Amino acid sequence: MDSNTNRLTLRLELALLISKARTQDSIYQQVLNKDTPPDRFSSLYWEDVLDKLEDLALLDHVENFTPDHSSYIEDAALLRSYWTLREWCGIDIYPDSPSAVTERL
Repeated sequence: MDSNTNRLTLRLELALLISKARTQDSIYQQVLNKDTPPDRFSSLYWEDVLDKLEDLALLDHVENFTPDHSSYIEDAALLRSYWTLREWCGIDIYPDSPSAVTERL
């Protein structure tokens, strides 16, 4: 269970923004007949996703909360961004077990 009710709110907002960003990517691909999605850095929704992800990482840092390796963030790039943001917060995010580190990366 989450240690803070604000964390649940952030997770829900993050999930909604990810859904919007993926939908925008899908529409872009269909309208322009592209095989690949647009660059994430060119999308306002992906920018909002990263902002919300930063809020979540900061909250987790303040609360000293570390989610388990089976994270709710399914997107590999976002998961790496989350852990990078946690690292920037100045905490040791990786467990002692090398296999757990590999699973997170």
